[in-house]
Amino acid sequence: MTIQASRSPASVHSGHSGSRPLGSPVVRQRQVSPDPSATKEISDAMKAILADVFALYLKTKNSRWHLNGPHASDYHLLFDERADQLFAMTDPIA
Repeated sequence: MTIQASRSPASVHSGHSGSRPLGSPVVRQRQVSPDPSATKEISDAMKAILADVFALYLKTKNSRWHLNGPHASDYHLLFDERADQLFAMTDPIA
């Protein structure tokens, strides 16, 4: 969507009594449909991003089980939290 400023005929004539100052531009919104090839390109890029985020989610979720050592439980919780954050990202991307 783009916003285009233009002057309306009502703002130019001397009998204007609105809340806008005389001669100020009127902002009108205009819907712009993207080019179908651009839509496909954006869709393909978003699919790749979604696949990458979901793959990272799965790797993060699985990696937490392969930890050992004195801080393994802390790292386990950290990886689980990060995995939850990654999973939460997938819905808005899709």
